[in-house]
Amino acid sequence: PWCADSLLGFSCSGNLPLVWTLASALSRATLVEGLRMTASATVFALDVNGRIPNVNAPVSAPKRLTSYSIDSKGELHCPGKALRVFFPPPLPCDLNVGMESFVDKKESDGASIEPIMKALKEQNHKVDSDIHFVTFRNNLNKIMETPYNNKNAWKIRLERDNGTIFMHVVQLEESFSGRDQKKFQYWGYKFEEVCCRAPSSADASSTASAQVQPDETVNANVEFCSVFRTSFGSSRCIVAAEMDCAEPTQGCGREGEEDGARTGDNLGNRKQRGEVGEEEVKFVEIKTSREMTAPHHQRTFQRFKLLKFWIQSFIGGVPSICCGFRDDNGILNDFVMYKTLEIPRLVRGKPNMWDPRRCIDFTAWVLAEVRRATVDGGRYELQYEHPFSHVRLVKVN
Repeated sequence: PWCADSLLGFSCSGNLPLVWTLASALSRATLVEGLRMTASATVFALDVNGRIPNVNAPVSAPKRLTSYSIDSKGELHCPGKALRVFFPPPLPCDLNVGMESFVDKKESDGASIEPIMKALKEQNHKVDSDIHFVTFRNNLNKIMETPYNNKNAWKIRLERDNGTIFMHVVQLEESFSGRDQKKFQYWGYKFEEVCCRAPSSADASSTASAQVQPDETVNANVEFCSVFRTSFGSSRCIVAAEMDCAEPTQGCGREGEEDGARTGDNLGNRKQRGEVGEEEVKFVEIKTSREMTAPHHQRTFQRFKLLKFWIQSFIGGVPSICCGFRDDNGILNDFVMYKTLEIPRLVRGKPNMWDPRRCIDFTAWVLAEVRRATVDGGRYELQYEHPFSHVRLVKVN
């Protein structure tokens, strides 16, 4: 499926632009022989700043397949249980409450795709050659942000079996850590707890259930994940994505349909009973950011944070984002609701911003090239590292 030329970054058909310039001192034969002698070999290197072929790649809306959840004991549930319900946060709100009892995420080198496969099997969904990729959203986030990322390295481990490429999350060492970073992380998790209520305690008719509970332990290992099907260009993907919560129901009917809920019922309980399908759930993403007190703060927020917000929610089909704004002491003083599909309009036409179309086209290009360059039984690593000019696919033993 690929020849020696593809090892050097050229398409055998001549359609792929030049993506790897060889040092003049090395001939092609010498380089190929050198690659054969090493434990890993570069299969391709795509120029992040170069021309992207096949622009205006189509993207399909996510189609929900199933879900799974992990509880505080680390037990897996398929389909997922206790999807939390969104409530606007009380203001002001101290995000430091409960920090001493915080249960941080367990350290690991990455995330296993085993829960995805179990959730699919539970609902009799088969992964066959019609599916090109099985992955967590985290991997697609990294690829999609790459055209505007010139400082954060990433890696994705790949295995191909029967035409399907399984993408494994690789956790790189944090470039910054320490007490302040842990504090910022906790504030983010705490804001989720403030905004999200368990189905058993949520009541859309009362804001009392949304108040901060000092005795509640924030456990970062508890999660609810939606599993869905989507596509970028011609690449069909099954993706799992952690979801913070969903809009409280006023019927939870499909858009354009009349309210059909029983009074006092809520989305989480109806979904657990099987009365609400995956397609009907309107998820809400919860984010935090520092208060913007100067003009350059807003530019930075729009250039970097809104890009991340949009990518994450666009991939998962999450229509709404609640962003809380806190001060340097962890006091939340305001929040803003963003509509995911309207975010690109906030940066359109502004200098040194980002183009959502380039993000989509770049993702479709990378996925297509990975499919073209890999073979069944092969193990690979997709890498983006300093000097942040190329995405490389490396074959590993």
